[in-house]
Amino acid sequence: MASSQTELKRSSFHEKFIFGGATSAYQVEGAWNAGGKGWNNWDYMTRNYPKSIKDRSSGRVAIDHYNMFKEDVALMKEVGLNSYRFSISWSRILPDGKLCAGISKQGIQFYNDLIDALLEGGIEPCATLFHWDVPQKLEDEYGGFKDHQIVEHFCEFAEICFWEFGDRVKYWITHNEPWSFTICGYVRKRFPPLRGYPLDAKSTTQKSVEQTVRDSANDHRSKIIVPQLPYSEGDGIKEAVQRAYNSENDDSPEGKAARELVAEAYNCDNVTNSKDDAPSSPSSEGDSVSQEDNSPSPTSSKRDSVRISSADPEMRQFTSSKVDPVKVSSQQQYTFYINSDGDPGKEPYIVAHNLILAHAHAVNIYRKYYQEHQQGKIGMTNVTLWYYAFDENKQEDKEAALRALDFLLGWFVDPVMTGDYPPSMRKNVGERLPEFKPDEKALVKDSCDFLGINYYTARYARNISPQDARPQDSEVHYENDLRFKAENSRGGKPIGDRGGSDWLYIVPDGIYQIMVHIKEKYNNPEIIITENGLSLSRNDELTISEDLNDEIRVNYFKGHIENISKAIEDGVNLTGYFIWSFFDNFEWDSGYNVRFGVYHVDFRDDLERRPKKSVMWWKDFLNKS
Repeated sequence: MASSQTELKRSSFHEKFIFGGATSAYQVEGAWNAGGKGWNNWDYMTRNYPKSIKDRSSGRVAIDHYNMFKEDVALMKEVGLNSYRFSISWSRILPDGKLCAGISKQGIQFYNDLIDALLEGGIEPCATLFHWDVPQKLEDEYGGFKDHQIVEHFCEFAEICFWEFGDRVKYWITHNEPWSFTICGYVRKRFPPLRGYPLDAKSTTQKSVEQTVRDSANDHRSKIIVPQLPYSEGDGIKEAVQRAYNSENDDSPEGKAARELVAEAYNCDNVTNSKDDAPSSPSSEGDSVSQEDNSPSPTSSKRDSVRISSADPEMRQFTSSKVDPVKVSSQQQYTFYINSDGDPGKEPYIVAHNLILAHAHAVNIYRKYYQEHQQGKIGMTNVTLWYYAFDENKQEDKEAALRALDFLLGWFVDPVMTGDYPPSMRKNVGERLPEFKPDEKALVKDSCDFLGINYYTARYARNISPQDARPQDSEVHYENDLRFKAENSRGGKPIGDRGGSDWLYIVPDGIYQIMVHIKEKYNNPEIIITENGLSLSRNDELTISEDLNDEIRVNYFKGHIENISKAIEDGVNLTGYFIWSFFDNFEWDSGYNVRFGVYHVDFRDDLERRPKKSVMWWKDFLNKS
């Protein structure tokens, strides 16, 4: 193995070691209603709650991979990748999420064409079944992954994929980052279905509430009337938000007026049930279009414009309920989230349990009916950080670092390796953590042929002792179950240089540490790094040539490749590595504000792909003998 960055080359790794690139369906495909595709949860959220995305964009167009996949595959071949990890859109195969409601032949044809193009280019397909896009029909019918019914429907979708594509796809991933889907959707209210609330919402969101009211007042002047309150000093919005935020029991006319202002601002901002802006979906008659989609697009491209179909009566349910102005600030004691539906002390554990069971049942179907003949492998991808003890001389901080890993990685990996959740979770969560029945435990245990690991960054873990507890720390909430605090600096020094995302610090040693940890804790399973990469902030003031110079990303890759080489030298059974991402794309609630791609996508002009400096580095690395 290579002993320094300058010696890194493809031949330093085993000839069968996979070097690939990764994307996901909603982030790159676009064509949101093409070929009979049904609505998914991201279609719904970005349409009805546009401010849930920082730039109010969506994946309706994304980078148009659906129409440009042949050109994109050619770029992968040119770089020298030997695998491409993509996800299959559940609602593109089963528009309503269920087999009984019908299969989209056009959807199956798209993935057949993509897979065939990859194989023709000498690129191994690696397919993810679930990358956070739940068919909206299942959300509406029973709450998606909150209900055990989804296990059956996920298995229907999975088996269709095994049947249709398994003769050519030899690497299957059931779920991508179930932790992120669960926490961002049911605890932190960032992803659909926008449930839960962060524990410290009250101390951190008053400014964001004020900004929302200002934006709505500007956008809807005819609907929003700012009350004249005492002591407003000319800024009625600031005074009203402060009053609503801090005086939930204030029944004075001024207090009620303040709460009504905030409620109306959120209603105007989030509810799309007016005559001119009713939520729509593909009609039952196919792809006929009559209402233009005016949601922000990442590009001014002259490609076929994305339109939405005539409103279907069944889709009029896609409207959010209005906020009750009397209750707008009477949420839990330490929160101020409007419409904070959900229970972040219980729901995430239920959702995670159903995700694990859906994985295990799908794996059982594959192993029982397909694996012997198709000769493929199946696993699950989980995200993880590496946690260093904040104070290496304190045993409680060392234990906090391990507990942090249990609640992130162990939550999903322990069950599929051992049949149960980590003991620290059983201890801290108690009866709120579901139990696996004996037959479920047998099904879940050993249900991965390999572990997919997404690694980006690291943190310090500081134990929270009883004397450090705040009043809100007694609340039943996922974030209180962890009993540690993640820190990104120590002694005034950041843990690493920061990328374009506020959470991503560059810590290459962390990938080595987590590989060794997995080897030692789980008896050295096969591991594939299914995502690793660096975000940089989108800056449209830069020239194209300046934007393509991502030297910091090159150094990020060098440092991480060196550390996985070191891990392999130390006996870790690591067999593959995927770049995140091969292209700039729709980056979830950040929209198009950050760029992870090694290929630059011009969101201002026809989505043109251009190689960044990191592409040149990868081409050189992969072609060195």
